[in-house]
Amino acid sequence: MGELFHMTRKAVSVENQPSEPHTVQYGSGNGGGDDMLERIKKLEDKMASLAIDVAVIKSNYATSADVASVKVEVASVKAEVANAKSDLHSAMRLQALAIIGSVLAAVGTGVGLIIKMMPSMPH
Repeated sequence: MGELFHMTRKAVSVENQPSEPHTVQYGSGNGGGDDMLERIKKLEDKMASLAIDVAVIKSNYATSADVASVKVEVASVKAEVANAKSDLHSAMRLQALAIIGSVLAAVGTGVGLIIKMMPSMPH
């Protein structure tokens, strides 16, 4: 909250903080004085550098068109991955059926040979 001041009609100052004179020596030169031109020159140099940095940042950021094109590319890649997965599953299914068929054929052939080679039993 604020601070309440009691003012009389003869009061000259509202502040209760003492103020020091602004000189080059007082407060590391933050009050003005002879070094003001030097400080302004430094600020101008920093602003020029900052302007260049902002221009570089702006040139490297993606625009909304860039983001939209990336979204389209991602959707295309997702569709390709889905198609590849579907093709892979179909190929695996066919391979599994071929293996099962080959095993059944080999077992059937083996059982047939065993039956054929068995000695016949008397009735």
